[in-house]
Amino acid sequence: MGQVRRASLSAAQLCNLLQEEAALVVLLIDVSGVYADAPWISNRGYAGHYVLLVGVDGEDFLVKDPARKEDCLLLPIALVDRARRAHGTDEDLLLVPFEGPPPRVPAEGSISRLVRISE
Repeated sequence: MGQVRRASLSAAQLCNLLQEEAALVVLLIDVSGVYADAPWISNRGYAGHYVLLVGVDGEDFLVKDPARKEDCLLLPIALVDRARRAHGTDEDLLLVPFEGPPPRVPAEGSISRLVRISE
């Protein structure tokens, strides 16, 4: 059975969990400051949205986002950290214990569509 507790995790702690392949992380973020090209975002402020962190590549999180057409996104850790701490998110996250082969950044030019989004 799962465990529920109240805690605050730093970006470094999230990176460690992902690098140690201990857990996948479901994050609530304010997506309005992350994607400039999302048609469902307005300029009305907070836009809560869940994404799945599956890995770390240098200074970026490897992100799966069900609202995007790309298979994977590389988002700067600092950008994701600001978006997850934005007013309205309450820093909500779920840690999903990881079992199985670790997720990897798809090779450039592979069938998977990988997009890097800068700050």
